[in-house]
Amino acid sequence: MNTKLRSSLAIVSIIGLIATLTGCHTPTTKTSAVTPCMDVLPLFTAVNVPAFGPSEIPCSENYTNGITRSALPGKGLAQHPMLYVGENCNKMFLVQDGKVIWTYSTGAGPEFDDVWMLSNGNILFSRMAYIAEITPDKKVVWRYDCHVPQDAKHTEIHACQPIGLDKVMFVENGLPPKLKVVNIRTGAVEVEHELPFEEARGVHGQFRRARVTAQGTYLLAFLGMDYVAEYDAKFKEIWKYKINRPWAALRLQNGNTLITEAQLAAVLPKPPISS
Repeated sequence: MNTKLRSSLAIVSIIGLIATLTGCHTPTTKTSAVTPCMDVLPLFTAVNVPAFGPSEIPCSENYTNGITRSALPGKGLAQHPMLYVGENCNKMFLVQDGKVIWTYSTGAGPEFDDVWMLSNGNILFSRMAYIAEITPDKKVVWRYDCHVPQDAKHTEIHACQPIGLDKVMFVENGLPPKLKVVNIRTGAVEVEHELPFEEARGVHGQFRRARVTAQGTYLLAFLGMDYVAEYDAKFKEIWKYKINRPWAALRLQNGNTLITEAQLAAVLPKPPISS
């Protein structure tokens, strides 16, 4: 790794995933109304929202609202509303004004790795054994299950991303791993492409994050193969960057690429630094 890139490294946490709610994922067509996530927060405290929904599974953890420390900058947890999942805590939290206003429990076992709030208030998340979309009143509107048996042929999902309100992109770890785009309204698989893999490394460590960029390219972090790569819509490689155990890669508004590895983070200027 060169000196310029090394100097940009910063310690980050991969224990939890926080999505601030000042904006949220919305359709990108010109006729679509843009609804910030702030506008749908009342849906989560409406009278029709059960404390424990029929699709929830109890988990053993106990959590309280007494978690704000006085030493936090700004207003602490009250600075921004957020949707939070911890990788193995098995319950997601919606926080507003520094307090938990909504939870959703998914039972024992691993693991949360990706979560999104959509512009209609629905929440899309990955749970390793499946990916699901739920409503604020805790109804499951879509679910995709992996091949569960823990053998060489099992599959896992750690990465997902909504594309508007009708489509979902996700990577299904397996032998081989596959990137898919599914129309959740029709059930049609609109994209299915096998990704590079090394069978000896197994299934679990293949991918944690994958993203579709605003340009329609695919940005993939190969956790087990130690590199990040970007592909065009036809899966032709655009660039590749070697880095130890990359957890995620995100295209920033200025065109740079933010990469987090298992313990560190780095920003690659555009075009990416060769390695």
